[in-house]
Amino acid sequence: FLVREWIRRDPGLVARRYATLVDLTEADEATTARLESALGEARAVLAPADLRERLDAVLAGGVEGSVTAIAPLLSATAGFLRALAAGSNPVWIEDDADELADRVTRRDSALLVTADELTDAARRAAAGLLD
Repeated sequence: FLVREWIRRDPGLVARRYATLVDLTEADEATTARLESALGEARAVLAPADLRERLDAVLAGGVEGSVTAIAPLLSATAGFLRALAAGSNPVWIEDDADELADRVTRRDSALLVTADELTDAARRAAAGLLD
């Protein structure tokens, strides 16, 4: 719910954190080789609007069947948060006055810790053990 609300309430901030610009106009061969190597290991993540759409569907009751059906979305959400953390400050909500500011969103490395929790939840969901 928090990830969905963050995307809904502040799409500009999420979009800025999601976008990564790498200027290689004056890069040497070694730098270009490192980039190519990193790109080879990269995994695609959902765009903010696509993730929000999928989260909206789950929160609206659009998932039929067992809890195992949400495991892929939990994994995708974890990957999205890791991508945001890799490209920006890993603090999720920066303002104590924000409606979504609480112990989860204001902790150090909030994006990465939440991503780890979602990954664990995805494993449990896939095994039918998420309660």
